[in-house]
Amino acid sequence: MTVLEVKNLSYSYGSGTPFYKKALSDISFKIEKGEFVAIIGHTGSGKSTLVSHLNALTRAQSGSIILNGEDIYKKGYNIKKARQTVGLVFQYPEYQLFEETVYRDIAFGPKNMGLSESEIKSRVISAASALEIDKSMFNSSPFELSGGQKRRVAIAGVIAMNPEILVLDEPAAGLDPKGRDRVMRLISEYRKNTGNTVIIVSHSMQDAANYADRVLVLNEGKLYLNGTVDEVFEKADELESIGLSVPPITKILIELHKKGYAVPLNVYTAEDAAKALLPLLKKEVK
Repeated sequence: MTVLEVKNLSYSYGSGTPFYKKALSDISFKIEKGEFVAIIGHTGSGKSTLVSHLNALTRAQSGSIILNGEDIYKKGYNIKKARQTVGLVFQYPEYQLFEETVYRDIAFGPKNMGLSESEIKSRVISAASALEIDKSMFNSSPFELSGGQKRRVAIAGVIAMNPEILVLDEPAAGLDPKGRDRVMRLISEYRKNTGNTVIIVSHSMQDAANYADRVLVLNEGKLYLNGTVDEVFEKADELESIGLSVPPITKILIELHKKGYAVPLNVYTAEDAAKALLPLLKKEVK
């Protein structure tokens, strides 16, 4: 079931000025219910501009956004409905924390939805649990937390609104490797536990390989590739040509394959590479 369709979307900055830039050009794609989609591309490729359109934060200059079968640009459409359906987590969302306590920050979105106190409490507890935020932190100031904790609190605040589609712009940016892995794991678990659609913007090919069902590659404001992880990553040379690269372990397997070794090409982690290479090594030893 298609929950989101982008049709012929275009957007430019600075029209009529010397600073004119075509940010998006005639982009079209569909996203199905429950998918985990990664949008990747080099800096300036249009990733953040694209996702800002998905809940009408930015209005397209041409094209349309179809959300659950309805064009969000049609006359009379309730934009508030779009923003509750599509929850957008900005890059470095912890900079938007402002309440006195962790609990109140997570509760801010549900409260503005006009929910009852009991429903707000239930959503805060559920969202906090999903992001591994202990109840003992509820009365703490969010500004006293570590960077990773702040990030998880900020994401929990959007999850507490129970969006059908969760969009995260570089959700692990700036975190250390441990914090990055934790955030990405929790987002993946959230998707599995809820069945909700998740879209992440990332410059990390490894994150796309590890978590996504499908990958959209943007290049200079255009949709360059759209396919499963395997379909996109097998085009390693094309990705390299636009400044992207498959995970290092995958590149090693590709080179081995070119040299005639019978190795799989859809391997993206060291653990999977070890499983693929072990039989080959045993054969060479014999």
